[in-house]
Amino acid sequence: MVKIKWTPHKEVDPQREYTAFSQIGEVKSSLSLFSWSTRGKKVQEQLKTTKGFIGYTMDFGFWSKKGIIVGVFEDDKSLMDFAHSGQHANCMQTSKADVKGKMNCYRWKIKGTEIPPKIEEVLAKFQSKDEL
Repeated sequence: MVKIKWTPHKEVDPQREYTAFSQIGEVKSSLSLFSWSTRGKKVQEQLKTTKGFIGYTMDFGFWSKKGIIVGVFEDDKSLMDFAHSGQHANCMQTSKADVKGKMNCYRWKIKGTEIPPKIEEVLAKFQSKDEL
């Protein structure tokens, strides 16, 4: 199991609402996690300079080949600017061959008091929508 605990980039205002994003899915083989890790490091570098980025956490099961990434941004615009630019956009294109089925993506509003989001709660929230 590869876990990255909540990694904050900016301080959170508990009175504010933010945009949370999650990507949940499965790769074809456990070896795919290594190539994802390499690309993921480039995305992490991009996040350091992304305007409106709050923080992220992730969890990947080596044997189950299933993973979840949860990120929080100041608003929808910040999230979309990040998602469609730089290393992240490149990573999304090059990672398609590694994915078994499809990656499920979710976006929702999250209160500052609910940050950092807990992986287990995010999974439970979307478990009923898709079979993971």
